[in-house]
Amino acid sequence: MQGKTLETPYVYFEIDDGILILTYKPGLSIGLDIAKSVVDDRLKFSEGKSYPLLILDMGVASMDIEARNYFSNQGTEGVVAGAFMLTSAFTKFFVNFYLTITKPKPPSKVFTDKAEAIKWLKEFS
Repeated sequence: MQGKTLETPYVYFEIDDGILILTYKPGLSIGLDIAKSVVDDRLKFSEGKSYPLLILDMGVASMDIEARNYFSNQGTEGVVAGAFMLTSAFTKFFVNFYLTITKPKPPSKVFTDKAEAIKWLKEFS
């Protein structure tokens, strides 16, 4: 499945060297319906296989509480570890805080360097 890609209305998916990469499209406002769609698409794309997941935030405009709760609970199916690559200091602070509060099932960590995120995810592949 190396090199496999998929574009949806909300995200781009790619499998590269055993890591599933999810890139949000810029300016996205995420509610529960979009969160469910992203997770459904990810599960279909991965064809039942679990992966370490790298999430690239390319400028999500907003995400409501229902979407965040969904992602951190039901949305972790098929994820063995999750790395968030964030560019905004505010978003990094917020995601770290949220991960501390919600304690998602798979190990999760925030990064500002993609190579470091991939190195960490490799420990789970």
